[in-house]
Amino acid sequence: MQIEERITALERQNKRLKRLFFFIVILIGGFVVQGEISATSKIIEAEKFVLKNKQGKVRGVWENHESMTVLAMFDDSGVNRITAGLSNTDESLTFCDASGSPRIKFSFADGDSGIFVFDGNKKIRIGMALNSQGPCVDFRDSKGTRRLGMILTNEGPGFSLLHSNGRNGLGMALAKEMPSMVFTDPFGKISWAVPQQQ
Repeated sequence: MQIEERITALERQNKRLKRLFFFIVILIGGFVVQGEISATSKIIEAEKFVLKNKQGKVRGVWENHESMTVLAMFDDSGVNRITAGLSNTDESLTFCDASGSPRIKFSFADGDSGIFVFDGNKKIRIGMALNSQGPCVDFRDSKGTRRLGMILTNEGPGFSLLHSNGRNGLGMALAKEMPSMVFTDPFGKISWAVPQQQ
């Protein structure tokens, strides 16, 4: 009986050791896997990221379109309200209204930076830019046609009023301390100028 009891006790101890060994193996394996996940989770690679709220609605998208990377943010109705774009030649940030129409756009392209204000019909009504000639401001009608413009160059400031067809109607400039003024009809013909045009 003592031998049988000892054998039974040894079998129980053996089972306990096997369970303990199995638990230790699982524990060590878990730490190894966790370490691998922690090490690889520092770098996440994807072509597109989608941000959703608790209800499953898309609130943001970050993706790559060929040569442009775009970050778009949506309101609770699913309307795109803010878009940021980056390409090799252009960077832009656009704010839209509740209907998704652009209202303000900041842009930087090929060394020219600008701010554009849109109406509800997606027409640019005010444009402010800084280019190689200098700072300029444009005001446009409801059709998007430029009607008033101002610019400041190294030669001096200039001001122009334009006809509904976009042709210059009145131009004033102060170039090299010499003021000038030109009136032009809608067809581009000079009606009156100071100093006189040759």
